[in-house]
Formats: sequence, structure tokens, C-alpha cells
Amino acid sequence: MSLPVVRVSRRAVTRGVCASLLIAGLLLPGEAARATAADGADFNGDGVSDMAISGSQSVLVRYGGSGATEILRQPEGNTETFFGASLAVGDFDNDGFDELAIGDPFQDGHSGSMPAWAGAVWVYEGAADGLLDDATGEPHGRTKYQQGLAGIPGGAETDDLFGISVATGDLTGDGTDDLVVGSHGETLSSKSWAGAVTFVPGKTGTGLDTSKATALSQDTSGVAGAAETNDRFGYAVAIGDVTGDRKLDLVVGVTGENGRGAVQVFLGTGAASAYATSGSTAVAAGSVKINPSAWSVIDADYSGTDALFGSSLAVGDVTGDGIGDIVAGAPMAKVSGKHNAGAAAVLRGAAAGISSTRAQLTGQSATNVVGASETNDQWGDSVAIGDLTGDGRAEVILGAPGEAIGTKAAAGAYTVLRTTSTGVTGTGSFGVNQETANVPGGGSEARDVFGSSLAVQDLNGDGRKDVLVGSPFEDVGGVAAGAVYLLISSTTGRPSAGSAVFSGNAFSDSQGSLLYLGWSLLAGGTVPGTAVTSATSAGASGAASTSSVKSDRAELLSTRN
Repeated sequence: MSLPVVRVSRRAVTRGVCASLLIAGLLLPGEAARATAADGADFNGDGVSDMAISGSQSVLVRYGGSGATEILRQPEGNTETFFGASLAVGDFDNDGFDELAIGDPFQDGHSGSMPAWAGAVWVYEGAADGLLDDATGEPHGRTKYQQGLAGIPGGAETDDLFGISVATGDLTGDGTDDLVVGSHGETLSSKSWAGAVTFVPGKTGTGLDTSKATALSQDTSGVAGAAETNDRFGYAVAIGDVTGDRKLDLVVGVTGENGRGAVQVFLGTGAASAYATSGSTAVAAGSVKINPSAWSVIDADYSGTDALFGSSLAVGDVTGDGIGDIVAGAPMAKVSGKHNAGAAAVLRGAAAGISSTRAQLTGQSATNVVGASETNDQWGDSVAIGDLTGDGRAEVILGAPGEAIGTKAAAGAYTVLRTTSTGVTGTGSFGVNQETANVPGGGSEARDVFGSSLAVQDLNGDGRKDVLVGSPFEDVGGVAAGAVYLLISSTTGRPSAGSAVFSGNAFSDSQGSLLYLGWSLLAGGTVPGTAVTSATSAGASGAASTSSVKSDRAELLSTRN
């Protein structure tokens, strides 16, 4: 049994000076037979999957059919909003062209007097020539969504961070995608950083219907738990079918719940109400027994305190039963006394929904898992699910951007775990970093944070999902250009010959070259043929051989070395 198409995004993990890491575009295994653009992004309606990649105040859009490239910049010229912190794709008006939703969480309010970090989401409309008009370079349509405007519940307030996470899917069952937006800094009843989620339904012919937008939080009637200071409800959001009823469910990360984190599931109704609040399941504290004192209730090596459990989310069929499962990262978990080593949990779906009795905790200290849990690995900071080997069974991919490679701190890596009918297994697991065979570029460097973002897409049409990896701090000529690695999967799931990499300095417009490329990734579906090598053949220090480039800044320069 195949699962409904799901488009997923997770919010940035904000640490220090906006050190944000996020993933998007996860694809469910078992969908390979119909892995066309319907499974991923198709902004120009040509039936071939496209991808979107964010950098500093910018989003790079690459079209799978033509290899053409567009650059989207923060529309108001603000250089401190983190435009592109989260990405999601959906056809909100059912016209056959996908829209791109871009989180801009550090955006000020809707006037100059509004507070900082209120947040916004920008939605770009798709068309036959892409998101930007060929003739003018301007967006075909671009709408800004903020709390307190045009029916969006709430008001723009300091530190709301509306847009820190976004996800899309047809929650209402009307054939049109809907939008879910996290604002984990939302204050509720004087409880700062309690967090909330906003649901905006799509509507055929007109797009997102803000008149029917609703807010969801732990203060909402029927929702398990209660809103508390620093809960951070909405830190991450994802959508998928975890009951097998063909109705999409809403998954919310609550990373501050009781100081340890939680995952909350809202079962989909497939109707206008979208989800049932009374049926929500809080996967935390006593229910999974990871919270009463520490994760040691499950495994003596794990501590759940300040683990950021639920900061990264993926929904896909891990166990092969046709029902979606949740993989939730806890990148700051203490393991074997090693702070911020990181861990992840697999929450298995079933007809009755998610249950603590089917939870599995794993990490690099688990049996047969490659590597070792080390201080600041941040294993599980990004997660993805996809069939890398083409055998019909999913693999689980977990990023560890803090992983040291030799003496190179925070060079970064990712781990691939095989799956079984009960979850994941360490048997057959392997790690990938910039020193791994067939990974292109100049090798590992300190603070590259390779693995900060992950996505999967069949880049060459061979039926195997390939791995897209963000390395946003990749240094090119002394500049933090960032890089994205397109790693073609072999029959074992490891990178093979023909993999490619491109960096931010390969693309520029009137505002200069792109920086910190790879903050977030959005991909999925299939690109037929050998598009990965023809569209992007550059190394980390070279220019991409793109067929055309557009920018929403009229004075486009070109790609450059």
C-alpha cells in the first residue's frame, strides 16, 4: 500500500548568531513507481521535480527540466530577517503550478513601529516560466503573511518568530494543499516562548484562504498538555499519515516541554476541521518515559535534559507496513556523559496512531551504529527518510553537523541507518563526510557543518533516492559561500561516481554572490536522465554550468567564478 504524497519542512535550529539548520522535501518510500514532480516541487508545471535551497537572505531555485536557475532575495531589502529559514512547497490554488512558501521568522511587523522578530511567511506563485516572469524578472505573484493581517490569528509581537517552521499538505481532503506555520516564540497568557501553530487552508482558484485560518497551541481546547513558558510549541512541524487512513496528520515539535522536549500528533480529519485536537497524543514525559528524570529509563546512556527533542522531524514509512512513522531528532541530548552528542527517536505509526509502546531511541552509542557519540556531534540535527538502495525499503538519514573529522571540529557528517519492521537497526549503517569516497570537493574543513540540512531526490531517474546535503559554512576563497552536495546513491546507498557539488559563489546578481548556501533544502521526486551532472558540474570552488539564471533583482549580473 502506498502512502499519500507528503511535503515536509522543519524549522531552523537557532543557536547563537542564527546558526540555523533545517531540512525539507522528504519523500516516502514505496512511492518510486510514481515518483514524478507530484512527489516534490514543480513550480513551472513541466512534470519534472525542481528544488529550492536557501542561503543568507536568499533562496536559489533550480528547475529539474531545464537546469534554469532563479535567485529570490528578501523582498524588502532587510538583511537581518533570515529569509529562507524554512521552505515548503504546495499547490494552494490547485492550478497545477506549485507555490513556494518561505519562512522569514526574524521579519519585523507589518509597519515600522511593529516589534522585531515578529516573523512572516512569503508565498511565491508558480507559472509556466517559473516563479519569476521571464520578461520582467519579477515574481508572478508574491504575498506576505503575518499575524494580525488579512485574517491571520493573533498579532505581530516581539519574538513570535512566525515562519520559523512551515509544512504543507492536504489536511482538509479537498484536493488543495494547506499551509501550517510554526511560531515557537509566541507568548500565551503571559507565558513567553510557549509557542503556537497557524493553519491556513488552500482554496481552488484563489489560494490560501486567510479568512478560515486558525491557531493551535497547548492552550487550545482538547489539546493534551498546557501552554507553559519555554515550551516552544511549533519549533518544528511536519505532515504525514501516521494511521494509514489516507488522511494526513499534523506533527508538532515542542522542544522545550518540561525542559526535555516532546512531539505532539494531531490526527487528521480529512475535512474542513483539518485535525482533531481531542485526539492529540503528547509523546513525551511519562508517555514515552523519557522525561520523568532522564532518558535513562530507556537507555542509561541517554539524558533528555535540554535535548531539543522534536527539533527535527520527518514522516515516512520506516517499518514497511504502509503507515507513516515519525523520526524525531534530539541533537542536544547528552549521551554517555557527552554533552550535545545527539540522539533520535522512531515513533511508529499504527491504525490507532502513535504510541509510547512503539517508540525506539537510537544514537551513535546504540548497537552496531557506525561511529561514536561525542561531545557536540549534534547527531539528529537534521533528518530525512528515503529509499537510497532501490530495494523498496526506506533508509533513515541523520545529520551530525558538529561531527569532528580527525582534528577538524564541526566539519560535519551524516549517518545512514537501515530499517526493519520494528524501526531502525545499526547493522549495515554507514557514515558519510567530505572525506568519503565519491564525495566531490576539497575535503573536510573545520566548521563546514556538512549535514546541516538534508533532503532526498532521485536526481538521475534510476529509482534510487539520492542525498542532498547542505554545508552552509563551506569556505570558498575566504568567503562563507556555503555549498550543496548532490550525492548519487549506489546500490548500497553510499555515494557513487557522478556526484556533484556547487557553492554559493557560483551564483550572483546585483546584490553579489550567494552566501551560506545550504541553510535549508527542499527537494523530492525524480529528475529524469543525468540532470545532476549536466545541470551542476562545478566543484566547490567553481562556477555552476547553469543554462540560464534569473533574479528578482533586475540588474542581474550572471553566474561567475
